[in-house]
Amino acid sequence: NQDNEITWLDWAAADTDVLNFTRRLIALRRDTPVLRQRRFLHGDTRTDGRPDLVWRRADGRVMTGADWTDPTRRKLMAELRMAADTPGPLDASAVLLILNAGAAVTVTVPPGRWQRSLDTADPLASPDTVHTAKLDVAAASLMLLTSQPEET
Repeated sequence: NQDNEITWLDWAAADTDVLNFTRRLIALRRDTPVLRQRRFLHGDTRTDGRPDLVWRRADGRVMTGADWTDPTRRKLMAELRMAADTPGPLDASAVLLILNAGAAVTVTVPPGRWQRSLDTADPLASPDTVHTAKLDVAAASLMLLTSQPEET
């Protein structure tokens, strides 16, 4: 750590877009228990019958061994929930992390009620509800969807 000109920030000249995006990231982590857990995810089945981690291809199918060895794969999704070995009641929420290191793509989102909470292709966009099973993802971007409670 250095406390000199190398690391000082000129907050008066700060990039407000980057600052606002960083604030959104902090709030997203604070408000999303799945992103704050301290246990590892192994794909184990939770007490509610759902796995704590599922890796998916862009077409929504669960990845297999052959998918992991495909050197051309540039798109994948990780569906995360609270770890199966979490003590006490499990939070029902989930996040879907969509990673795209290639060209723009349309992905198939797993069933559920999702909200687009973060999109690096449009970092200042407000969160919005995903109304379709197919979702367009920009080239070289990351998108984070959070689950929405089921309507009763």
